[in-house]
Amino acid sequence: MATTEIWSDADIQETNNTQLEDRPSLYVETFQSIQSIVMAKERFLFSPMQQACLDRIQTLSYPARYLLIRLCLCKRAKWHSLASLEGRYSTEIGRKENISKAIDELCGITSETETQLQPQSQAKTEGREIIDLTLDDTDDELAAGSNVEENQCNFAEDEQVATLRELLECLQHEELKDLGKQMKVLKASQKRSTLSEAIISTASKQLVLGTSVLSFRNNEVKESSKRQLTLNFSRDAKSTQTQLIKQKIRRMLGRCIRIHPAIFSLLDRLNIVFFRSTSYNPSLLLPALLDGFRKRKHAPTNYTRTVGIFPSCQALSDYQDALMLEARIDDVLSGENKVKGNGKADIDINSRSEDAKLVHDIFRGIYDRWKDLIALDVEEETLPLARFHCGHVLTRIVCKGAEALGLLKEYVQEMEVLKVLLSQKKWRRGQRGAWYNRLALIMMTHMERTTQNCEAAMDIVISGLEDELTHLLYRPRLQRRLCRLEKRLNIPLNERHKCERQLQNAADVHIEGTRIKSTLGELGRPKAEATPNWSKPEMNRSPTAVSQINGTAAPHAAQSWKGNTRWLGKDGTEISVEELALEYYREQGYKGFHSEGRIVFTVFGLLFWDIIFASIPGAFETPYQSAPLDLFEDSFYEVRKEMITHRLDAIAQGQAHQLLEEVYDRESPTRTVCVGVDWDFSKQDLLEIVDCIDGKTLVPICQAISEDYRHMRGGIPDLLIWNIECTDCKFVEVKSPKDRLQENQRVWIDILLGAEMSVELCHVLEKRRRVKSRRLSPSQSSVKYLTPESEDNKDHSDQKSECRNKRSRDSDDFIPTIPTSYKRSKEELPNATAKPHS
Repeated sequence: MATTEIWSDADIQETNNTQLEDRPSLYVETFQSIQSIVMAKERFLFSPMQQACLDRIQTLSYPARYLLIRLCLCKRAKWHSLASLEGRYSTEIGRKENISKAIDELCGITSETETQLQPQSQAKTEGREIIDLTLDDTDDELAAGSNVEENQCNFAEDEQVATLRELLECLQHEELKDLGKQMKVLKASQKRSTLSEAIISTASKQLVLGTSVLSFRNNEVKESSKRQLTLNFSRDAKSTQTQLIKQKIRRMLGRCIRIHPAIFSLLDRLNIVFFRSTSYNPSLLLPALLDGFRKRKHAPTNYTRTVGIFPSCQALSDYQDALMLEARIDDVLSGENKVKGNGKADIDINSRSEDAKLVHDIFRGIYDRWKDLIALDVEEETLPLARFHCGHVLTRIVCKGAEALGLLKEYVQEMEVLKVLLSQKKWRRGQRGAWYNRLALIMMTHMERTTQNCEAAMDIVISGLEDELTHLLYRPRLQRRLCRLEKRLNIPLNERHKCERQLQNAADVHIEGTRIKSTLGELGRPKAEATPNWSKPEMNRSPTAVSQINGTAAPHAAQSWKGNTRWLGKDGTEISVEELALEYYREQGYKGFHSEGRIVFTVFGLLFWDIIFASIPGAFETPYQSAPLDLFEDSFYEVRKEMITHRLDAIAQGQAHQLLEEVYDRESPTRTVCVGVDWDFSKQDLLEIVDCIDGKTLVPICQAISEDYRHMRGGIPDLLIWNIECTDCKFVEVKSPKDRLQENQRVWIDILLGAEMSVELCHVLEKRRRVKSRRLSPSQSSVKYLTPESEDNKDHSDQKSECRNKRSRDSDDFIPTIPTSYKRSKEELPNATAKPHS
C-alpha cells in the first residue's frame, strides 16, 4: 500500500475557540457537506441500516457530532481517555461535563439506561465477599462494573468493554508506574511495554479468596449463613482478579471511548463514493479538510457527479472489500508488521518467503471468484469505468499473487495464472507485455530445457509482439528474448525475425570516485571510512575480511553493504552517486538537478495546465481533484486530441516560454495542486530549461507524456543539466558499478534521442590505487590494484568470477565479460619489464 497517512490533531490547528451553534467547526461543516452531496443522488449505495446511521448523525447534539468526527480522523481502534479529550477538544465543546455527556450520547447511554443497569450492578455485588491480597486496603471494596448491551446503532464503545491491555494503554506513564507499585511489579528503568506485560501476567496468575457472606437481619443470623467460612478456588478466580484491576484503572481514567469499527467501515464507504477513490486510504476527508484549512489549493473546475459509476449497493460493497484486501497485501509487502520498537524493520532472510506465503493465502481466497468475473461479458461502453469495478482491483491482487508464486518457486501454478491473465482483456491491459515476458522466461529458465519448451517460449514471445495491446515499453525486451530463442534453436539466419528498428543508445561518459562504506541504512548514516573498490556491495563479507585504508583496518569491513552506493564528495561529505555526477558536470559549467523526471512533468503540467483541467464530462467528480479521472487511461489523449495538437503547434513555434511564465505567475502564489507539478523549482530555472530546449525538441517529449501518462511516469534520466550561456541542455542517466539500464529507461533514452536531445550515460567507476610489486615474474604485472580484499584471497576471487558468469533469473542482457584487471594487465602492461605508471 503507497505509504498511508493517518490524520492527527497536529496536522490542522483548529481556528474556532468558542462553541457556536451557528458557526460549526470546519470538521463538522466539511463532513455535513460531503454527506449531503452523496446522499442526494447516491443514497441507494447504502443499506437501510447504514442510511439510518448516517441520518442519525445529523440528529446528534453538536458536541457529540464534533467528537465523533474528530475521533474518526484519529488512529483507528484506539481508546481515548477523558483527560486526553479534554486537553484537545475543550475549546470547542467545553469541559469534562460536556465531553462526558457526548461520550454517553455516542455510546447510547441515557439516564434510563443507567437506572436499568443499577440493579444489575448491585446484584453482582451480592455474592461472596472478595478479599484482595494485592491492592491497598483502601481499594478493598470495589463494585463490579456493568456491561452495556451492544447496540448496533451506537457509534462508539465505552470503557466497560475495554480489555485490561487496552485500559493500560490509556494510562499515563506515571499512572502506570503507580499501579505497578501497588501490584509490586515495578522495577527500576522498566519500559512501559514491559511494565504493562508484568501487570497483565500478575493479574492472570494471582488468585482471590472468596468466603460466604454473613447477612444480619433483626440481630439474627440467617440459617443459610450458619456455616464455616470457606475459600473460593473456582475457575472464575483469575478473571475476578483481572476485573478488580480493570475497575481500579477505570476509576483512575474516568471515562474512555473508542469508535466502533462498523462506523469506520461506513465512513470509508462514504469517502470512496465521494472522492471516487481507486485505492484504500485510511485518512478520511483529507483533501477537503486540507483545502478548507487553506493548506492546499485546488484548481477551480466545473465538476459534475456521475451517478452510474457504482450500479448497486452490492457492487460498491464488493469494490470496498477488494480495496481492503489489496491494502492488507500492501501492508505485508511494505513490512509494516515487521517493525521493531526502535523504528527499524526486522530484516530476516526468510521474510520474503513469509510475505509471499501471506500474499498467496489472500490470493487463493479470491482467485476462483476473479475467474468467474472475467467469464462475464462486459459492454464496450463500460470499459472507461472499469477501474471502479471490483474485478479491476482483484486483477491487481492476482498479479501480486502471481509474483508470490514465483518467489515460492511454484512456477507451474504461476504459469497457469499468467495464462488466465492473458486470456482476458478487461482489466490491466497495459501489463500484458510484462505477462508475456514473464511467461516466456519461466519456459526458458525454470522448465526442462528441451526443444519443445523453447519452441513454446518462442510462440509466447511472438504472440506478445503481435498483440496490439502490448505496450511499447515491453516490446524491446520481447524482441531481445526472441533473438536469444532463435539462436538457441539454431534457426537459419534467413528464417529469423527481423526488427524494424532498434532502440538508440546514449553516449557513454566515465568518471571516477571514491566509494565509501557505511554501517547504517540509507537515512541517518554517519560519515564512514573510504573503502576503495567494493566489487560487490550486496555480498556478505567474511568476518575475517579486512580492508586496508591508509594502513589501518576498516572497523566495519566484515558487515554486508546493502542499498544505494555512497561516495566521497569533494568537501569530504558522504553523497550519492547522482550528486557525484552533478559535481563533475558542475565543473564543466552546467547547472542541474537530480530530479528523475520531476522537472519534465512540472514543465508538462504548466504548459498543458488548461488542458489538464478542461471541462470534460466524467473527468472531474469533486472540487478536490488534482488531475482528471481519465489521466491514466487511453481516453485522455483521444478526448483532448484537438486541444493537445493545437498546444503542441504553439510549443513548436516557440511559445513555451510565454505559456509557462503566465501559468507560473498565476498559480505559484497559492501553489495550486496539479498532478506532476513541483513548485519547489524556481521560475528562473524552469524558464532557462525551456529556453535551452528547442521547441521542436520539446514537442515529442510532451506528446509521449500526453499519449500515455501512466507508463511514461518512470524511466526519465536521473539528471537534467543545462548551460544558459551556450543554450545547451542534457539528460544524464547515472549508473554506479554493476548497475544496468531498466527497460523504461531505454525507451525514454530512445524518445529523447529521437527528439534530437542530448543524452549521456554516465558510468561512475571506483578509483584504483596502484603500487609497485615486490617481485616480478614473466606472468605477473609490475603494477597491482589494491582492493578491499586481501591480496592473497583466492577464494573471494573465485567467488567474484562465479558471480560474473552466473546468469540471473530475470537477466535479459547477459554478456560474458573479461575481468577488468586482466584487460589492464594485457593492454597497459604488455610485458614484465614495463615501468609502472606514475
